[in-house]
Amino acid sequence: MAEAVSVAAKGIVSCLSSDVLHDAEDRQGRDRAIRRWLLKLQEVAYEADDVLDDLVYEDLRREIVINKPMCSLVWKQVCNFFSLSNPVLFHFIMANKVEEINASLDKIKNEGFVLGLRNRVGSVGRITEMISQDCNSDSILDSEPVGRRDDVSKIINMLSSLSNQHEISFISIVGMPGIGKTTLAKSVCKEVKEKKIFDVAIWVCVSDDFSHQKILGGMLESLDRSAGGMTNIDAILQNLRKELKDRSFLLILDDVWNEDCQKWRELKNRLSKINDNAGELSIQKKDKANAIVVTTRSQNVASIVETSAYHRHHLEKLSNEECWSIIKERACKKGRALISSDLEDIGRVIAEKCGGVPLLASVLGGTLGFTREQEKWLAMKNSDVWNLGNTDEVLPKLKLSFDNLPFCLKQCFAYCSIFPKDHVFEKDQLIQLWMAQGFLHSFEEITWSEEGGGPELEDIGDKIFNGLLSNSLFQDVERDTCGNIKTCKMHDVVYDLAQFVSKSEICASKLTTDISDHIRHINVAYDEELVPKITEDVAKKLRSLSSKVNVFNDVSRDLESLRVLNFGDAMINDLPAFLGRFKRLRYLDVSGSSITTLPQSMDRLYNLQTLRFMHCRYLKMLPKGILGNLVSLRHIYFNDKKLMPVEIGSLPSLRTLPLFVVGVEIGFQVKELGNLNQLRGELRICNLEYVKDREDARGAKLEEKTNIYKLIYEWSSEREGFDNDEEEVNISDVQWSYKSFNYDEEMLDDLQSYSSDHSFSQDEMLDDDLDETEGLNHDEDLLVSLEPHLNPKRSYVSGFFSRDKVLDDDLDESEGFNHDEDLLVSLRPHSNPKRSYVSKFNHDEVLKGLKPPPNLKSLSIRNSRGKNFPSWVWRSINSGCSDSSLLNNLVELNLFNCMNCKSLPTLGKLPNLKILEIKRMKNVRCIGSEFYCDHSDAGVYEVLFPALKELTIEDMEALEKWMDPTFFSFGERMDPTFEIVTLHGMGTSDQKVKPTDRLVDVVFPCLEELTIGCCPELRIVPMMGGLPSLQTLKIYSCKELRCIADGLSASTRLRKINIQVCHNLGSIPDIGRLPFLKEIKLEKCRGLSSLPMGISYCTSLENLSIHDCPCLTCIPNIIALSSLRILILNKCEGLRQLPRGLEFCSSLEQLDIVANFNLEVFPGDLRQLCSLRFLNITICPNLKTFPKECLGCFSSSKVLTMGGFSEKLHRFPGLSSIHHLHASLDCLLLLGWKRLKHLPDQLQHLTALKRLEIWSFDGVVALPDWLGNMSSLQSLKIHQCEKLMLLPSTQAMQQLTQLKRLFIHNCPKLSRRCAKETGAEWSKISDISEVIIKNDN
Repeated sequence: MAEAVSVAAKGIVSCLSSDVLHDAEDRQGRDRAIRRWLLKLQEVAYEADDVLDDLVYEDLRREIVINKPMCSLVWKQVCNFFSLSNPVLFHFIMANKVEEINASLDKIKNEGFVLGLRNRVGSVGRITEMISQDCNSDSILDSEPVGRRDDVSKIINMLSSLSNQHEISFISIVGMPGIGKTTLAKSVCKEVKEKKIFDVAIWVCVSDDFSHQKILGGMLESLDRSAGGMTNIDAILQNLRKELKDRSFLLILDDVWNEDCQKWRELKNRLSKINDNAGELSIQKKDKANAIVVTTRSQNVASIVETSAYHRHHLEKLSNEECWSIIKERACKKGRALISSDLEDIGRVIAEKCGGVPLLASVLGGTLGFTREQEKWLAMKNSDVWNLGNTDEVLPKLKLSFDNLPFCLKQCFAYCSIFPKDHVFEKDQLIQLWMAQGFLHSFEEITWSEEGGGPELEDIGDKIFNGLLSNSLFQDVERDTCGNIKTCKMHDVVYDLAQFVSKSEICASKLTTDISDHIRHINVAYDEELVPKITEDVAKKLRSLSSKVNVFNDVSRDLESLRVLNFGDAMINDLPAFLGRFKRLRYLDVSGSSITTLPQSMDRLYNLQTLRFMHCRYLKMLPKGILGNLVSLRHIYFNDKKLMPVEIGSLPSLRTLPLFVVGVEIGFQVKELGNLNQLRGELRICNLEYVKDREDARGAKLEEKTNIYKLIYEWSSEREGFDNDEEEVNISDVQWSYKSFNYDEEMLDDLQSYSSDHSFSQDEMLDDDLDETEGLNHDEDLLVSLEPHLNPKRSYVSGFFSRDKVLDDDLDESEGFNHDEDLLVSLRPHSNPKRSYVSKFNHDEVLKGLKPPPNLKSLSIRNSRGKNFPSWVWRSINSGCSDSSLLNNLVELNLFNCMNCKSLPTLGKLPNLKILEIKRMKNVRCIGSEFYCDHSDAGVYEVLFPALKELTIEDMEALEKWMDPTFFSFGERMDPTFEIVTLHGMGTSDQKVKPTDRLVDVVFPCLEELTIGCCPELRIVPMMGGLPSLQTLKIYSCKELRCIADGLSASTRLRKINIQVCHNLGSIPDIGRLPFLKEIKLEKCRGLSSLPMGISYCTSLENLSIHDCPCLTCIPNIIALSSLRILILNKCEGLRQLPRGLEFCSSLEQLDIVANFNLEVFPGDLRQLCSLRFLNITICPNLKTFPKECLGCFSSSKVLTMGGFSEKLHRFPGLSSIHHLHASLDCLLLLGWKRLKHLPDQLQHLTALKRLEIWSFDGVVALPDWLGNMSSLQSLKIHQCEKLMLLPSTQAMQQLTQLKRLFIHNCPKLSRRCAKETGAEWSKISDISEVIIKNDN
């Protein structure tokens, strides 16, 4: 009977998948009768789906009950008879439901014939064609925008020319929907980062929710991801001030709608105080302008926010040709046939109809790309939609793309509207939600029949996602290091389309009005003022419920149709005890909520496919046995070790398990992974110290899990209570598990290596274990087998061991026993079976047993105490062994804190390795030939590390040598003490390469980023003869580094050189003519005496910054550096003059000359520096002269910092022409000295000055009255003026009507006179809104 009901119900769903649906979908927009017909059909479809679910649930329930232990057969039969689960009663009910559904379906079919609905031919082929292609490229919306280069340049120029002032500057980008405002803002943001116009660029998507908490919190989260979720605005502002201290920022507020002037004023006030430095004491701080770019459709918003009429940018439409280029790119993307001339003619007409809107061109181009049928192109061209309404209205035209989607893609696309606008979609989560709603099953039937087998639902979801992405319905794709898409977003106009097509089923609102009975999916928006109500009629039909608050108090318990329950980040403390009644529930998410327990009734959710409880800090444990019954569970997400489910291996359907925490109790052992061969994605295995040996590790059967692409093997970094290096556990009465220990999640900076000399108590081991005669045959064969591993200097007694005889610590570390512990591990099967050992020194063997699957793309090994890496890591691909190509697909490798390893594994022949990080391997003294290739390999090595793009070597405290493989042959093993690299320029060479040696041709041909840090003993950095693809070179905290080998000149793509805290580095090799070099930063290289002459020819150089290099005596000629924007010379005490050619650096915007004690002369003729905006010349005590007319040349200057010159000077030099800056200068900081008796009179002409700061004018007693001429002054700061007593007169102070802030620091006499209410000067400043008086003593 059950089988008959099942067949009938499946027949219903099959009928509903008929091609008639596609015809009805296309015609419903023009015919209300068809829309009503579809609604009726939809109701029947949901009823049929519920019937199928009931059948599946009952089958699962019966199977679980039958297999449940401790339950008698009689009792089971009695329970079944007196319940709705009685098979006879259940089948009777189901049969009646199917009969009713069939009758309804027949009626609907007849109505469809009357309406003239027809079958379509070939629709299945169209479906498979549309989603069978892999998406190798992202949406065109993520690429360089077409036709917007001039727009980007205009906004960049606006940002570069912003006036420095206390109030933040606003720039608005205004345009119609889909015109490309957000895309333009992204391009601007990208260029700002490249040119470093601002220190930080921050992006916040505002949309309809213009709350200060959202905007400020979004800013903080973009700077510090760990600060997400903070709600207190004062706390957010305090953290923002810390993050943005001394940093200028660009804030992009995207998609803004708010026209409330008051809210904008409050936001501006808060933003202006974020990096307000009223109390800042840094002399060298430069107050760069902060800016906000707002994208909006509203001219009113632009009018409210703009600080100048010139700061509004109207984004115009694209040309027809530019629209056609977008359509053509989308339609001809990889894997698709070329466009014929006939189709091109049609496409150009469609491009013209797009009306210059790039979003429309992109989406329609993606749709056209799936077919080369002229009829389909003509149908789009001739659609009546083009003639409807306003020609600028995008949504109806955009719907053309939706109408051409297959039905399964339409369902999935429409469901996205349950999330709020501008939501960041997690790809896997989205697919799991589609799967929970059953959207993927209809396509499963098609692919089954076509491909001859059943595909994974997750793979079907992946194809559907790619289909929507190919149509540009998704954008802003983010990928992981392996190239897998992790997140995406939806354009706001596309989201409007999703809302439009789903409005009859999906409601994402505050629910303040009645909800239609047709609504099936609800996302409860909650504004803390209204707790939404959901009626009982609606609740019974709900299939999705997302909420931030507990709605169960107002919702019927009979959510009988619910498939998805999402309480992510919700303000709830617990779930209802009746949760187990939601028998159709497939997706449950309580991540980020405040729940403390999960209800025991969850063990009846037999259909549950996805369970998420990430970041549940109040959840302490899972109910016992909760997972055992969840036989349909495919995905489980958690990140708290203490929430590790017991007996996870009882869930063979599991596909996602991000974390597995090994323990010693049954149900936590690593063998639990053995049955989970369907696992996919990422897996992190923690606490590997609890894996006994290689065989125990093999029980995980990781090699068989071919869908896993990322693995993390992790031993604990610190273990409390483990005083000995091996702990004994009595298995017969285990009363603890891994949960009994509190592990420090942070990696410690100083981890101690473990010595095998005290790894165990030999007396105890030999007495208690090795003397177990029942387990050992005392024959000669055993002793002979042990002989090679025993120290001949020590003796054995009593037919076995003597305590005087122990293992030799220097045994050969081969495939046999590596050290004492290996021998003891091998003997354990012969020892006391009642005892087991958790050892820190079985790491080598455990790692050998954890052989990964062949498709692995990312591997991390953390905190291993082993001395060797297993053969599956290092074996050469030419070795001919069965596992020689095991890591051939590896893209990313991270070796962290493998502290006992003395050499690196062989990695040079891995063909796809792109990212390699080696950190805290504190016993590695030499990176030698074994790192590049296996010594046993024969032949010529043309290319090593052929795909590597990023190489990071950090915190290698013992590393002394790094060998260059281009200098030696791989024919035989090199002596690790042999110095390979020549000390170029140092007059030494230890090369011993023979003329007959075969050398490597190319090493690191694709390397783009090389980072070497905290390697205090490393003396030489090799350049492998030149790294042709290198773009960034960063070396820091290598105190013994003496040389960077030749080869930089061959790195023709090099863009950045950053070298810090390398005290013994004497020189930098020649860099030749590097055409793309943009940045050179040198800091605390105190032995550096010269720079490479090639700098003079790096015409693209934009930033030359040198800090604390006291031995540097000269800088090469910079006459040809016309692109130089930033020149910083800070604490270069050996410099006596500035570089020649400075006057020709016409693009220079920032010049800092600070603490150069021997500088005597400042260049006179700098008239060509018309772009200079920030000038800082301070603390140069030997500088006696400054050109009189020099400052007047800098007509664009915004910030000027000067002073700290020779104590012999009686006047402040160089200010005679400063009056020429009266229109541009915003901020002036002067640093005086004792001989100066008054402020320079020349300052009185700076009537537009907004900020004035004076330091150390110790001879000044009174501030002059001409300060009152500075009518625009907003901030006045006075530091360390010991004799200063008097402010300007009352009349002069009253002229400073804009003055909002006065800061007095370490001016003892003035501080007393300005004391609140009592000081003689207080009346002059009492009206200033912010007065700060601070004395350090």
